[in-house]
Amino acid sequence: MNDSNNSAVKLTRRDVLKNAIALVGGSITASQLGLLSHAWAAAKSPTPRFLDDNQLALVKRAVDIIIPSTDTPGAAEAGVHRFIDMMMADWANEGSRDTMTRAIADIDVSARQAFDRPFIELQKDQQQTLLETIDSDTRGKPDSQSPFSMFKQLTIFGYYTSEIGASVELRFNPVPGAYPGCVPLKDVGRSWYKHWDM
Repeated sequence: MNDSNNSAVKLTRRDVLKNAIALVGGSITASQLGLLSHAWAAAKSPTPRFLDDNQLALVKRAVDIIIPSTDTPGAAEAGVHRFIDMMMADWANEGSRDTMTRAIADIDVSARQAFDRPFIELQKDQQQTLLETIDSDTRGKPDSQSPFSMFKQLTIFGYYTSEIGASVELRFNPVPGAYPGCVPLKDVGRSWYKHWDM
């Protein structure tokens, strides 16, 4: 499907940011969007603002497994762990903060039950297996019963609103489509159909 020709899907960065705020149970006005557009700069702070150091280390490792580095940088390189910390500190409501804290705790508890060690001390393949199991167990459950769902969704939102996700992983074209002013009909082949709304 060619998104540039799909009029049914028109997501702007503003829409995505609003959805990210809604995901953590917050609300946002038009005047606040300007503040949020600079939030990624604040998310680069070396000191966590909501999570503690151990939680941030776990989140960094987990987001890197959810969106790993391939031929493009992964979620950890994009700073998604810091984005999640910033969202919890500045935008999330208490319910979402509790859900995120529970998601992190559940990952660590599952690691200790399965391998008798905290998540951060596991081998990478063990960490991946564990997250795949948690993800599989939460599919089909309401988000209220699966804190990992919010964790995963916020990871994806964070990645694709980051500079790396938006301009390296995705194709970035700030002005989609060329506008050749005068093209011979023989080069086009036929005229474009235009649906006129009545």
